[in-house]
Amino acid sequence: MTTLIIGGGLIGAHVAREIVNQRKGNFIILAHRIDLSYMNSITSIKGDQTIERAITNYEDLSNIINYYHIKNIVIAAGSLHPSFKKHSGAAILNESQLMLSIQTALFRHFIDNLVYISSLGVYGISEERTEESLPAPYSSYGITKLYNEQIVKTIAQYTNCRVLVIRACGTVGPNPNLSGNWMSSALNKVIRSNDQQVELDDALYSPNEFLDVRDLSSFIVNNLEKGKCLDIVNLGPGKVTDGRELVIELKKIFHKNYTYRNRNDIFSKTSEPLPINKAIKDYNFSPKYNLKRTLKYIGEYYGKICIRANRN
Repeated sequence: MTTLIIGGGLIGAHVAREIVNQRKGNFIILAHRIDLSYMNSITSIKGDQTIERAITNYEDLSNIINYYHIKNIVIAAGSLHPSFKKHSGAAILNESQLMLSIQTALFRHFIDNLVYISSLGVYGISEERTEESLPAPYSSYGITKLYNEQIVKTIAQYTNCRVLVIRACGTVGPNPNLSGNWMSSALNKVIRSNDQQVELDDALYSPNEFLDVRDLSSFIVNNLEKGKCLDIVNLGPGKVTDGRELVIELKKIFHKNYTYRNRNDIFSKTSEPLPINKAIKDYNFSPKYNLKRTLKYIGEYYGKICIRANRN
């Protein structure tokens, strides 16, 4: 069994690592840009396990599916927030082109399982954020993710492929260079800094949910070959962290003078965590990594703290 991982960034690399760790067959990583040094720092990558190519039509993807006998596909690619801020129209066009190519290719080939990593951004201004509630995205990013969800739903509707849509919180971990993961990039920048005094970026001031990439990737691989014809599930740590809490943990681990600007307008707001009851009940999901362990993992990657055999 071979799994095609579309996307060679933070999530794609860790899904590959999880496949290796769980001995769940072979994998191929497909992305328009692949940082091999990063990939090999996360998991062992052979020369024939990566394809650096932009998918612009379904024929390209069909050839890959045929040649490698692909049975599972994990879509861990997309134009994230920096791209939308720079040129939202081009970002939407590129991501839509990729998703339509995937849809057409899967109409022509039998694939057992498809996992699409969406975002809690689809909920937008919705007061309810359960999987059954009606999304109301207001950003270009959220609208595009919801559009993509509709595409993968048609794959479940018209083929025998099992489709799992994961609406994930902000996923964090050690990033490759030029990562588009906005919240993880902000956190990586703070941890990598050599300055003794570090001020948190704007993205980290407000209450956030930090989903460790290892929790996300293990969830994906654990459920890659089982499940319903179509299912949507929220995934997050079940806890909201504000800037004050983040600063406290950073100081404990890295022993620097981390600060944030006094933003009472943000910190006075309350934020409820994304409901993950369905993930817990139906998929036995239990977040393994708290914020402290996530920060240590990123710090160890950059050599900012020593690797310890026993991590708290």
